[in-house]
Amino acid sequence: MNLRFLALGSLMAVVSGCGGSNERNPNVGPGPVTCPAGQSFDGQQCVASVSPPPSGNPTTPTTTTTPPEPPVPTATPGPSATPVDPSLAAAAAPAVDALAKQHLPAGAKPIATLAGQFATGQMLESQIQMQSGRCYTVVGAGLPGVENLDLQLAPVSPMPNVSPILAQDSTVAPDAVIGQKPNCFKWAAPFAAPMRVIVRVSAGQGLALVRVYES
Repeated sequence: MNLRFLALGSLMAVVSGCGGSNERNPNVGPGPVTCPAGQSFDGQQCVASVSPPPSGNPTTPTTTTTPPEPPVPTATPGPSATPVDPSLAAAAAPAVDALAKQHLPAGAKPIATLAGQFATGQMLESQIQMQSGRCYTVVGAGLPGVENLDLQLAPVSPMPNVSPILAQDSTVAPDAVIGQKPNCFKWAAPFAAPMRVIVRVSAGQGLALVRVYES
């Protein structure tokens, strides 16, 4: 019996000495492996790093759409007012003179006068010859009954109903001015050209007087 236990103990000692423990001592072994830039250690050797694919759907490039420019307003035809002699609208002259004194540059001179009897929506127009480099101011006033007087400048066009508005007043009142001080409407083209002076009463009715000045 003692010999049996002795043999068994010797066998266990041999097995223990040959196999050892299956667990690795964390404090024993080579240090961390340093790989060149752009490589990583896969457990056995340094290999080129591979970037992971982007997550989610690929970004769709966006395109910027430039909105179309608004159309250039054009002078629209309308029913005609009744032209009258400026003397019949003389009662509006003091208002025109007061506006002219307020807005005209030094040396400006009147080159055209027009007057008319207007119903609501009616228009009256005349033509002037604009000279290159000269400045123009248009002043108008309506007698009582005229609630809104509109003034516009548009070039004479050989095509009907195609005449872009180059300047217009911005007020809602019985008087109106194009080329308010300190500005005026300057004809910058290197040549003279005919221009339409359009007068319209968009609200109310009555007599109106308009003068065009050049400086």
